[in-house]
Amino acid sequence: MFFCMVQNRWFFKNHKENNKQQPNYYRMKKLLSILLCVIAIQGWSVTYLDLTTVNGDSPEVERFIQEASTNGGTFISLFDSMGDSYRSANYWMARRLGDRLGVSGYGMNNYRNNTLVGSSGGTKSVDVLATPSKYWFNNYYIVPPGGRLWWFKQYSSTGHWSDMQGIAYVKYPGGGPFTLNVSTNGGPWTKILDLDGYTDDIDGVGVVTNLILIPNYYQIMVETPINASGITNIILGPNIENSQIPGIKIVFLDRGGIAMNAFTNVSRKIRDPIFKAFSHNPLVLWHAKEPVGPQLTEWLAEFEQCLSNSMPNAVIAYIGTPLTVLDSGYPTTNTITVQQNILTRENAVAHRSVYVDCMVSSISYEWMVLMGYIEADGIHETLLGNQYFSGIIWNALGLYALKSPRTLSIQANGGGVNVSYECSTNACYTLQMSSGGSPVWQDLITTSGYSGPMSTNMPVTESMALFRLKLSPPL
Repeated sequence: MFFCMVQNRWFFKNHKENNKQQPNYYRMKKLLSILLCVIAIQGWSVTYLDLTTVNGDSPEVERFIQEASTNGGTFISLFDSMGDSYRSANYWMARRLGDRLGVSGYGMNNYRNNTLVGSSGGTKSVDVLATPSKYWFNNYYIVPPGGRLWWFKQYSSTGHWSDMQGIAYVKYPGGGPFTLNVSTNGGPWTKILDLDGYTDDIDGVGVVTNLILIPNYYQIMVETPINASGITNIILGPNIENSQIPGIKIVFLDRGGIAMNAFTNVSRKIRDPIFKAFSHNPLVLWHAKEPVGPQLTEWLAEFEQCLSNSMPNAVIAYIGTPLTVLDSGYPTTNTITVQQNILTRENAVAHRSVYVDCMVSSISYEWMVLMGYIEADGIHETLLGNQYFSGIIWNALGLYALKSPRTLSIQANGGGVNVSYECSTNACYTLQMSSGGSPVWQDLITTSGYSGPMSTNMPVTESMALFRLKLSPPL
């Protein structure tokens, strides 16, 4: 009798009674390397703390992988310059996801010059670092009467091939009428929709308005009528999608230098609708350098609450931020990075979110300098360093399994069985067997760097044999 796993259930068939091929499916187990960090907490006393990756192989992550492999998803990057859209590990994660799944769209902040900003008529960007706002935690735009704001793709006069174009904006007491305009295939601007940025709610209300269009090349533009005196409209960013591609939509919500209270100071009436608009199978990657103290725990809890309301199916992954010049005493002193990562990991555990260790993996500040992984400012990682850390994040979340074959087929074959499966260069495949009800799994065949079918005949001498495939990062 042989067994294999079908999702979370054991499937078995007496191979002496049925010679037909039995296709079976097994939820791939992802490797999680276990590390132990030893640091000093008080004076020179040494305490053992668990700052390893946690929940990287959770059912929520597995669901994201399965769904994204067939129907795509949304990648959302937060928070400060550690999650910026041009250099950070989050940036490299977006590139990895786009290369594996294809890019289906873009949202909010510019990424790889796909949503560059043009403006005229007095439209201006508000820097929330210089002018904190209760209306949004990233930089946003004020469009006055006669003002225009549009988004364009570098080296393209026609825009993005898409079937949905939209914007995120905030209604508030100082807002008023404005129009949404579209340019088709590089043609003139055409008004499509009249909108209103006014509400009497002093906290403001977040809105995402989308236009469903016939697939073509489009650009989108916002305009406040010149006769709408005494008003200014708050525009946050674009929302562009090609639904014909079951790929990843890339959304960056970053502003260097801000703390998380910039987020918590914005009303839920603004935040929740905005995040809900990006709730298609979302993977949220949080990476920041935050002030350490009780307020950080409060801010993280508020962040969790917001996302649990607006995108309850989200996988939230917190990055245990790497060491910096401020951590030169690590591991013999309780440095600021250690303190932040302790609080961040505690929050992830409390809310069943993911914590990915990139601190123990950074070895020491001196090692980071030696490897060329840290900038001259001693805080930010270089492009090379962020590539390194994005690989750690990718493997910790098991994203090598995206679009990788995951089918195990077993067919009775005389006194044994024939086991066959497809391999991909995306992952390392290990065929395992357990005999006679033993909890011990024996590695039979390991394949890495190969794409194509695998087939092997296995003798079965025990009354019961179990087979499974284990996926791990490529060797």
